[in-house]
Amino acid sequence: MEEKLSERDIREIIIQILHGLKNMHTEGFAHRDLKPANMFVVQNSPSWRVKLGDFGISKCIRGSATALRTTIGTGDYMAPEFFDMVEDDSIDEKSTAYTIAVDLWAVRWIIFKLFTQQVPFPSRET
Repeated sequence: MEEKLSERDIREIIIQILHGLKNMHTEGFAHRDLKPANMFVVQNSPSWRVKLGDFGISKCIRGSATALRTTIGTGDYMAPEFFDMVEDDSIDEKSTAYTIAVDLWAVRWIIFKLFTQQVPFPSRET
């Protein structure tokens, strides 16, 4: 991620990341900490091979018995659902759950970082 990549290279990398996420999501798993540091380059350009890694905080969702509620991940790549952004006493516990779509939010920020070499909204973490 330290050198500028071509649009073609970025497209190839993201396609592979999306294929990996599709496999995870099809099996009911959410990664929850998708970021450049958890993407492993097995083979460089022109024939990119990229794999997802670090599944330490991933979670399997099985039906309605399991929900995603824990605020966990890396601040710069976390979706708004992770944060308590709405103060409303009428929100019940069930409505605070988020979905595997949080992984797709992270992909958007990864794309941005690949193109610009920066994150759009740096977290306030120190």
